[in-house]
Amino acid sequence: MVVPGILAISVAILGACTGASQGSKDSARVSPPAPAASPVPTPSAVPGSPGGLTPTAVATPRSCAAASSRDESRRFSLSLAEPVCLVIAPQAAPGATIVTAISGRAESVHQLGANETTFFVPDDLSLYGRNGCAANPDATMRLTVRNSRSEVEFEALYACSANTMPDECRSLDFVGGSVFATSASGVTCVSWKPSLNLAYSFRVETTYPRIARVFAYQAPPGATYLRLPSDAAPGLRESLERCLQRHYFDLAVYALRSSGEDLVESNAVVAECNR
Repeated sequence: MVVPGILAISVAILGACTGASQGSKDSARVSPPAPAASPVPTPSAVPGSPGGLTPTAVATPRSCAAASSRDESRRFSLSLAEPVCLVIAPQAAPGATIVTAISGRAESVHQLGANETTFFVPDDLSLYGRNGCAANPDATMRLTVRNSRSEVEFEALYACSANTMPDECRSLDFVGGSVFATSASGVTCVSWKPSLNLAYSFRVETTYPRIARVFAYQAPPGATYLRLPSDAAPGLRESLERCLQRHYFDLAVYALRSSGEDLVESNAVVAECNR
């Protein structure tokens, strides 16, 4: 949101005071005349510029203030709003490489420079705008951070298409108003209330802080359920190792509108693992 600035203009008014007494005219001192004011330089004209003056370009810095922490050590903060951006803590930044890929076809590799901690996904690789989900409904974006040893430190997947499967999800028991439910067979769904305001789509985010992984899926307008794919689902019954990695996670659902986006549901889920 651009906050309009307020330009405060201060105007000083100088008043002249006269009024020496009638009986002291002869003894009154006369102040020496003030020195002549220096001429005000005239701005040089530039052909073709408005008013003949040189225009001043003001760069507006991009902000990643909406980013939230996505791992236990609070080294990686991510915002999937437009523009998609990632903030890396200084202790994790040295030698880090960020790889952005769209559906495995286009790829951008960025090596973080000295004192660089904020990264914005290139516009041509974003799922917003002319190359976004509207133009490529099956597109996926993968954002990967590797350390100096090429080990994956953080990864986020954002997919345009999602499996809403309302009938399959409706049969699940969303206990206590939770937005998350899973069945004995491993079917995992996220639920949210119908949006009162018009939304052109929804974004469902699942974050696993222990392994620094984020899975996000875009659901169509009018949807109120989304079934998580197997790689994004907790899968707590698959193995003890997986359960320990994913037994607590964060869920968030955003309504995407032309005016921006709103958080409509969120849950922090904690489960116990059978050892």
